[in-house]
Amino acid sequence: MMRRLTALVTLACFASLGSAQFYGSQGMDAPIPGEGRVASNAGNAAVRVDQRLEEKIPLDLEFNKEDGSRVEIGSLLDGRPAILLLIFYECTGICTQELNSLLEVLNGFRREEDEIGQLADVIAVSINPTEDTDMARLKKDSYLSLYDREGTEDSWHFLTGELDNINALADSIGYKFTYDAANNQIVHPAALVVLTPEGQISKYFLRTEYDQKPLLESLKAAGNNEIGERSEVESFLSCIKLDAFGSARSRMIWNTTILMALATMIGLGTWIYSMNRSERLELKQEEADGS
Repeated sequence: MMRRLTALVTLACFASLGSAQFYGSQGMDAPIPGEGRVASNAGNAAVRVDQRLEEKIPLDLEFNKEDGSRVEIGSLLDGRPAILLLIFYECTGICTQELNSLLEVLNGFRREEDEIGQLADVIAVSINPTEDTDMARLKKDSYLSLYDREGTEDSWHFLTGELDNINALADSIGYKFTYDAANNQIVHPAALVVLTPEGQISKYFLRTEYDQKPLLESLKAAGNNEIGERSEVESFLSCIKLDAFGSARSRMIWNTTILMALATMIGLGTWIYSMNRSERLELKQEEADGS
């Protein structure tokens, strides 16, 4: 019994510590990269996706290709639909999950007409204006080596660009993220967007994992300039990690949580001691009565 109660005390302490939220900056304590969850229907949230089906992206926005050349994003559609991902290349969180999941699905399309370059193109755009073409090229080379189709390299695009153009593209698809230039930190949602050959928004996937059939059907529909259904996903992952020690408010919450955990331990410890003492006294009394 004593061991079980001790385990309960330990679990209670971890639960108290785990329930706290910590933020790492001044003022409103804005979060920094990692993982978290944001409601997709939270209209006042700083990080979210406002679905804008049927609207067009600005086709004349210019970005840098991974080979260093300058290109208008509209020229990359090339008569085919496109898979658009807003990520950043040094992200170790959901950006990698999105790309890996997309790669897995694309590798699962076995018919030749469903290959990248025939069915659609892939356009990844870094939302970090400090990332350069070298980073983009390394990312492209990495994923091309894992996509087992030869001759498709011209249909994979990994772009970089200036913050104004990044913001204009993000705004056009309702993609809301925050960029802290002073600390080079980004908080952003997960969203894969399917575009028609004319650059209209046909479908949103607000997850980090994709199923083959829905994505394939969406790409074929977009190829026919059809607009898909609104995503009804209630929440989606966000690249956000809550820093436990970055601000006075965080330290206050942390200290309060520790005190609560200690109080819980002391209270339960006192109760356990009292119960054990009562049991010992009862046993002694029973032994005395028996004799």
